[in-house]
Amino acid sequence: MASMRQGRAFLAQINDNIPKTLDSMEAMLSTIEDPRQKSTSGIQFHSLVLSMVYSAHFARTLEGEERQLAWGGILHRLANVTVQELRANNSSF
Repeated sequence: MASMRQGRAFLAQINDNIPKTLDSMEAMLSTIEDPRQKSTSGIQFHSLVLSMVYSAHFARTLEGEERQLAWGGILHRLANVTVQELRANNSSF
């Protein structure tokens, strides 16, 4: 039963905290990329990484080059933010 709680928490994280549309991903990225925004918390970082995985998977399943390029751009921005977060958190050690 204890292991099922972790699975449910993981699914809730994916279902509740990961944007599923291009517009909602754009909105999330606009907030995260804001230079006034401080480094993300652990929960936000998990959401960031899961969003990157979701975007990669979703972009691969899409038909139409325009939509794939749009999601690929989101994926690129998510990767850049992830690297910036890792560098920022690594410099504090």
